[in-house]
Amino acid sequence: MSIYKSKGVDFDNLFDPDVVGDGPAAADYKQGGVPIKYAALKYGTKRVDVGYKQAGVDVSNLWAAKGTASYKLPIDGQTFIQGDAAPAGDVPNATLDFEIGAAGWTVTGTAAHAGSTVKASGAKPANATSVQITATWLHAVGDTDVGVVNNTASAYTAIPSSGTVGCSVRERFGPDGTTGQTTYRLVIAMKNASGNIISTTTITFSCNTSTG
Repeated sequence: MSIYKSKGVDFDNLFDPDVVGDGPAAADYKQGGVPIKYAALKYGTKRVDVGYKQAGVDVSNLWAAKGTASYKLPIDGQTFIQGDAAPAGDVPNATLDFEIGAAGWTVTGTAAHAGSTVKASGAKPANATSVQITATWLHAVGDTDVGVVNNTASAYTAIPSSGTVGCSVRERFGPDGTTGQTTYRLVIAMKNASGNIISTTTITFSCNTSTG
């Protein structure tokens, strides 16, 4: 717990922890010789003034109020595309996967005729203990098939200490001379052990195939 209180409430119960590591420090207030800091205000909302000032400004203008900080993965807003081209008489198969475990998260693209590539990866958000992935088919221009979705985290699911959970989107279209495309929006939400959502990320998966 913090040594600082406002109206009898500890600062640890007033502001969210700095789980990302970029929370601004209040140099005038120290604990154990180290300036205190919490989650940056940009990740959440401001609480009422707490009566402590740094450079003449109440410290509530520095940090996110308890329970309001929400973090996005660096891929938020990005679109990932995976294609596969099969020769005549063969069947193409294009897949995109988002997977997360204790070791981190990855976005992987796989083409049946070209192999797999990790398109993005990163660390699991600190304190994230469960994840839910909502996959919504987008009726985008050129989409001809809803494809196949395998989602092992369609409801909040514990992030495993070994292995991963996640969601894959696959397009498989076979007749010679044809093309296929399917596009999904994925909303990836994560909670901490207290049940608070600390990360919400939206990405788009688009898989394209051709034959012959």
